[in-house]
Amino acid sequence: MNINPRRMTLLAPTRGNTSDEAVRIDAHADLCRWYGPADLIWEIHVEAPGAYRAEIAYSSSIDAAPYRLLLDSKTVGDGSLSRTSGFFSAQTPSLNYELLRHPEILRLAAGDHTLSVRIDAGGDPPSVSVCDIRLHPESTEGARAEEQQRAIEARSDLAWFRNCGYGLMFHWPSDSKPKNGPRKPYPRAVADFDVE
Repeated sequence: MNINPRRMTLLAPTRGNTSDEAVRIDAHADLCRWYGPADLIWEIHVEAPGAYRAEIAYSSSIDAAPYRLLLDSKTVGDGSLSRTSGFFSAQTPSLNYELLRHPEILRLAAGDHTLSVRIDAGGDPPSVSVCDIRLHPESTEGARAEEQQRAIEARSDLAWFRNCGYGLMFHWPSDSKPKNGPRKPYPRAVADFDVE
């Protein structure tokens, strides 16, 4: 896989490989799941030497799952993956994905390399899934920050809604799921809703 020195390169699990049964690549969902400590490995080609920032798109149902990034089998940084939260927290926590920015800069020399991520966690069902690893050239960090600021400034100001004096309506169809706990029938969901 070629690493682009001018823009983000996305390392998808289906482009990587593993020889360990503890990592299972799901080509249909384009992610991989860890059933035990193991590595996912990509063969990469770097056109020009450069510094890169790595981000890991992951889901974890456990807190502090240790990970390690390796370049040509040498550790280039490690950290831990926090428990992810979101809409699916109670029913299927493995669907709550977050993006973790690896704190250390990766310095890649020109040529062919292997880049791997090792996650020391697992279980059945799997406690950690990875959607992708993103490599951003350090030279684009300023432009990325400006783009993010423009996106934040372009968001709608919702103060008008808060100040307009209208109420807020909630609707629960039969397939609605609460943030936590089991599904409730409509009459029960309405009765249990806290309006205070």
